[in-house]
Amino acid sequence: MPYKKLLICLALICCSNLFAAKRNKADIPKVNHESEVVATEKPFALTPPKGWQYIKDKAQLPGKVELLFVGAGTTGQFTPSINLATEETLLPVEEYISLAKKYHESQGDTRCTPLGSLDTQAGPVQLLQIDRKTSWGDVRFIQASLINAGQAYVITATCLQKDFNSYCSPFFQTIQSFTIFGENARYGSE
Repeated sequence: MPYKKLLICLALICCSNLFAAKRNKADIPKVNHESEVVATEKPFALTPPKGWQYIKDKAQLPGKVELLFVGAGTTGQFTPSINLATEETLLPVEEYISLAKKYHESQGDTRCTPLGSLDTQAGPVQLLQIDRKTSWGDVRFIQASLINAGQAYVITATCLQKDFNSYCSPFFQTIQSFTIFGENARYGSE
C-alpha cells in the first residue's frame, strides 16, 4: 500500500528534524566551515549552510533519512536542521504532495501551505510550508519534494518560526543546491 509507506516516510522525516533539535552538542561532529558539497558518495548531494554539522553516521539517522545537517540554535535546546529522505514511489509529484499535505494537516496544531515550485540542480521541487506547535514552541518546516525515476527525494528544513527570517535564505540555498548524480542527473535547464 503506497499511501501507508508515504505516511510512514513523512512521519519519519518530521521526527528526524525534531530528533536533531534534541541532540547534545557533544554528539555533533565537526563543523563544515567551507560550506562544501557533501555526501558525494551517495547518488545525490546537498551543500549545507556554512558552519553546519553534517551527521555522517547512518546509524544515528532515523528511518529513510539519508543526510542530516544541524545548525547552531539561538533558543534553548532547539537546533535548526535540514535533512534529506528518500523512498521509492510510483506516485506523480502532485499526488505525493497532496498526500503529504493531508498527512501534515492530520497532525494536531499544524497548518500546511503549498508554496509552489523552486528550481534546483536536480530539477524543480514542490514546496510545502508546515507550521506546527510543539513543546519547543512554534516550529516551521519547509519541505521540498522531487520525484525522479521512481524515487522521491524529500528535503526538510526546520527551525523555530521566530527564527525563520534568519534561516530562510540558507534553507532555500541548500534546497537549490540539491543535485542528483549518474544516469538520472539533470544536465542544464529543461
